[in-house]
Amino acid sequence: MVTDTKNLQINLDGELRALIEYIYSDKNLDITQIQYPSYWIAPILRKANSVDMQNFAQKFQKDNHDVNFADIFVGVIDYKASKYNLFKSHSVQLIRTLSFNSIFGHTRLNPYYADEFSNSDIALYLAPSVPHFILEAWYKTLRVNEKTHTITLQALIEVWNFQNSNVYLYLARVIIDESKTVRTLASELWVKATSEGTMNHQLLGETLGKLEYNEYAPLKRFTDLIVANMLNISTLHNKSLEELLSTMIPQMNDEPIKGTKKLLEIYLEVLSLTQQKPSSGVLEKLGVWGEVKSLSAVVKKIRRS
Repeated sequence: MVTDTKNLQINLDGELRALIEYIYSDKNLDITQIQYPSYWIAPILRKANSVDMQNFAQKFQKDNHDVNFADIFVGVIDYKASKYNLFKSHSVQLIRTLSFNSIFGHTRLNPYYADEFSNSDIALYLAPSVPHFILEAWYKTLRVNEKTHTITLQALIEVWNFQNSNVYLYLARVIIDESKTVRTLASELWVKATSEGTMNHQLLGETLGKLEYNEYAPLKRFTDLIVANMLNISTLHNKSLEELLSTMIPQMNDEPIKGTKKLLEIYLEVLSLTQQKPSSGVLEKLGVWGEVKSLSAVVKKIRRS
């Protein structure tokens, strides 16, 4: 923990300096420093000091609310699977009982959306820098359905900037989901993150390849999605798609699954669009796949590209 904050005097003063000192030191919360309480929610949640939580919540609760705010904060920061229902109810209760307009008001944490969001949605907005905790617990505790995926993806689109493998496992999973709505949202996330430079295409490709090693889901879902939503959007997106496919194909089974021919036809088109040569990993896989009669023609074209 950083305890030397003397240098902060150079550029910071007043409440902002107090906020930074609170985040990066062992200082307790000084309630007299707070003019804009919405700024303090995330730091207080992160430090998880029960006394600070209680003092803050009691200071800024609305009138006539008999609520144990220490328990509410603990519920909000507890990512354990056994606490997830508590997590949801406490999060909503906390936001509803604060006496100020929260910085989370524009998100689905706004009580207006109380009946529309999922646990993972709440957690992603409250802790966007640690999504793997939320998604791991989400997989273990929540029933998987189109609505849950949709809400989670809408939150991820807003807060996306990750390199954690568990987050990419989730993205790869929804890219090949049975719901067309879910797959479309997943492709929207990919398009946006690619434009912003926050998508790890190699990690996503490797994860997709491993999922499709034994046909976790029909490959047609992915190839249809590429053609409809991911191909030829821009030069940047084509190059990114080439990188994704170049790392996906080598991870797949030596025994090609149904839909492999279409995947290779798309890869050939992407190579043409980007003026790239097939990667060494792809060429190695093609050495095996080229022995399959139905794939031999497209394999030869890729090798000549």
